[in-house]
Amino acid sequence: NAGTYKIAQGDAACVMCVSGKYSSNFGAVAEASCLSCLAGTSSRTAGAVSSAWCQFCEGGKFSEVSSSTCVNCVAGKWSQTEGASAISTCISCGMGKYSEIPGVAISTNCLECDAGKISEVNASASSSTCVNCIAGKYSTPSATSCKACHSMSTSMAGSSSGMNCVCVRGYTGPDGRSCMPCALGKFKEVVGSSSCLRCNSGKSTSAEGSTLSTDCQLQCPSGLTGPSGGPCSSCPAGKFKIEAGPAGCARGCPANATSPVGSTSMDDCVCNSGFTSDGAATATCTACISGTYKINLGHSLCVSCPAGSISPLASLHPAACVCNAGYAGENSSSCAPCERGKFKEFVGPGIC
Repeated sequence: NAGTYKIAQGDAACVMCVSGKYSSNFGAVAEASCLSCLAGTSSRTAGAVSSAWCQFCEGGKFSEVSSSTCVNCVAGKWSQTEGASAISTCISCGMGKYSEIPGVAISTNCLECDAGKISEVNASASSSTCVNCIAGKYSTPSATSCKACHSMSTSMAGSSSGMNCVCVRGYTGPDGRSCMPCALGKFKEVVGSSSCLRCNSGKSTSAEGSTLSTDCQLQCPSGLTGPSGGPCSSCPAGKFKIEAGPAGCARGCPANATSPVGSTSMDDCVCNSGFTSDGAATATCTACISGTYKINLGHSLCVSCPAGSISPLASLHPAACVCNAGYAGENSSSCAPCERGKFKEFVGPGIC
């Protein structure tokens, strides 16, 4: 009969073509009369009498020539091709996904790694390849890499969203956003979005981003400088310090001006002796002109020398006033004009 063959003469039974093969010939005398099912098909039936018994492989399976069964694509791969004839038709699920079931016919059977986990394995056959993002990073579903939190923020291992990133100690800001350091005089001891706390009165921190209440120490007030906790020393004359803290007295008065020891503002700067701001409370100080002088510090006007006397620029004492040419005397208080018929060519004390 078709589907069988018999090699030797006699009363022995005919041999059926094995599964995966068929024969439509009657009276076949050789096994070669059994033809193989084509690649991409299979037949489980022994003694098949036609190729109609060779059925196409379903999606997720494939077969080579003369196969009695279609072979499943391995777990971690899938194929939607019916009648697939090679293993190459099985497509990897890809990184960030996995499939634990063999013979998968659609890509949706490749499951995504949960948010907070990543997988760098291609064609993964197990959820165990999905590993947690480390602290300070997070991921969305099916991710192949973890994203870093913003600078100075962190997150728990396995975090699934940027909103899980919170500011570290000493920094503050909304969850999932940029974090700013606590300002001088403030601190923050906890992780999260809470505000920085202010130090007690008279205390401050030595730097931004303080993390402990013990960072708050007594600070040198304005006009004094020194390390946190003291001792403090006054700013020298001509220097001032506006803010409290360990900063030095870096600011100085403008040219030709000075300030008292321990000054706290540029407003404390006044013109030096011999210099004036013409009575205005300004830090721009100019030299007293020739023939004038100024003894005291401050913004007052320069004083004119007595009649018949003169002084150099920026004079700071009346003794700088000496008799002018054409005037005789020992000092500025006794300068008299030369009498008719007499002269004096030089500046200073002397006779005509």
